Amino acid sequence: MTTQFSKILKLKEGRNIRLTYEGDDTIRIDAIDGVNLIDPTICADALPVPGPIRTINGIPPDVNGNFVLDPSDCLTIDPGTAMLTLKDTCSKSCCGCNELEQLMTGLSSVESQIAALKSQIQSVEAQQSQLIANLVSSIV
Repeated sequence: MTTQFSKILKLKEGRNIRLTYEGDDTIRIDAIDGVNLIDPTICADALPVPGPIRTINGIPPDVNGNFVLDPSDCLTIDPGTAMLTLKDTCSKSCCGCNELEQLMTGLSSVESQIAALKSQIQSVEAQQSQLIANLVSSIV
């Protein structure tokens, strides 16, 4: 969800959060392990902290907790900072310039037919209004 604000927003450190100004337009947010946190063993309602990912589509990790991503001939996986980029290297556009030109010509034809149809509808509406007015005047 994207939200825009019209005022300057201020960031404030929390009980176990540290904010660090990195320079220019960057602020680093660090969660400080163990600071101001309650030990889950003394909290009656505490849930156990799970691992980051337990399964992917029901498949568990190996004994070291790792998943192996094995790309095919048509898929490349590029690592980034806290991100993986998956690229399909085999798919191609389903149409070329000639097909696109035919589609655009067809679209133009449909647009002109729509304009002609709108004109005919307006003409029929005008004729219908005139017919109703003539009928009403002849009844009175």
